Amino acid sequence: ALPVLLWAFVLLLLVQYFFTVIFMQTAANSFRGGQENADLRENLASFWGTMRWLFMAVTGGVDWETVYKPLRDTSPFLGGVFLFYFFFTSFGVFNVLIGVFAERAFQSSSLDKDLLMHGAREKREMFIREICDMFGRLDVFGSGEVTMDQFSECLKNQSVLAHLQMHQLDWMDPKLFFQMIDVDCSGKLDLEELIMGMVKLGGHAKSVDLMLLQRDLRRLEQLLQDRAAA
Repeated sequence: ALPVLLWAFVLLLLVQYFFTVIFMQTAANSFRGGQENADLRENLASFWGTMRWLFMAVTGGVDWETVYKPLRDTSPFLGGVFLFYFFFTSFGVFNVLIGVFAERAFQSSSLDKDLLMHGAREKREMFIREICDMFGRLDVFGSGEVTMDQFSECLKNQSVLAHLQMHQLDWMDPKLFFQMIDVDCSGKLDLEELIMGMVKLGGHAKSVDLMLLQRDLRRLEQLLQDRAAA
């Protein structure tokens, strides 16, 4: 943002410089022609004083009409140039500067969102890798499935608990935890069930409530199917 601010300042300074030279040169010619105005001479007495006076006219430091009238009375050309300067600076230069800053702010906001999304994606991928490592430790027989006893035993490990705590999953009873992510109610977990369940449960109590509801619905569905089969 600093380079943009610097170039905006340079642009405004160049515009002010250009019009200051015009006003001082035209006013000097008018004064030599006998068109004297004490207030105008005082305000146009120096380069920086003239620039300050013109800048105040477009920024509200002084009423623009109090600047326009003595210029118009001294020289209609000066009055016309001032009106052009006023509208060009107020509606041209300032709007361009506002647009540039607005665009930069929008780009910065978009970049922040992209960084947040990238960070969230990396965090999710890291969490999945941790789950895969945990599954590898759980599946000691290489069967591709984990029983409730193996799962409960693993949750006694302090390292595993630390990882779960990072994702706000350490509060849950191991048996309830297992039942919630056991989608097919088989009493065993495969890698996909473990990943999907822990990712869904991580971080938000609302997700926990939904998972509990899904588990109850699955059990109710299974109960109805068993009764229908009997």
